Amino acid sequence: MKTTRREALAGGIALAATAGLPGNAHAMSEVLDTHDSLGLADLVKKRKVSPTELLEAAIDRAEALNPRFNFMAQKHYDYARKAIAAGLPQGPFSGVPWLLKDLNTYIAGEVTENGSRLYKGQRASVTSELVRRIERAGFVIFGKTTTPNSASPARPKACSRARRAIRGTRNASRAARPAARRRRLRQA
Repeated sequence: MKTTRREALAGGIALAATAGLPGNAHAMSEVLDTHDSLGLADLVKKRKVSPTELLEAAIDRAEALNPRFNFMAQKHYDYARKAIAAGLPQGPFSGVPWLLKDLNTYIAGEVTENGSRLYKGQRASVTSELVRRIERAGFVIFGKTTTPNSASPARPKACSRARRAIRGTRNASRAARPAARRRRLRQA
């Protein structure tokens, strides 16, 4: 069975946390696949897994899937390891690895490119409020996912052609209206 990019990303961190865990990896991956972020945080709270184990498993999974799906824009693995070493807040998601969208999510000293070559290599001087709130909730940010150039909507050529065809149909029907009106008036 082929996994689509959507399926891989939809599983979120539960998918990311399935590899490299201690013990029987297959059995552990089944358990982790059935837990959402709160469930994973509960596993950390009950000391069934450590935040470091979850992080390393998430990194392993991201590294395994990225060549196929190309979803990692930035890898903040060392930043995440330092966050765990410094101690995590006791938020509802404490210890759960998390990926941000690479779009105006600034982490002081880390790269944020907003999906644009214009910002290539730009390091943030401040941490954005969104990132601070995510971290206060206990998430461990270990990377950023790709985004279209500054979040502009992607417009493949096929879509543009379809839009032009639709517009052409509308314009043609608008042009036909007066003629139809004239025919009705002549018939009346």
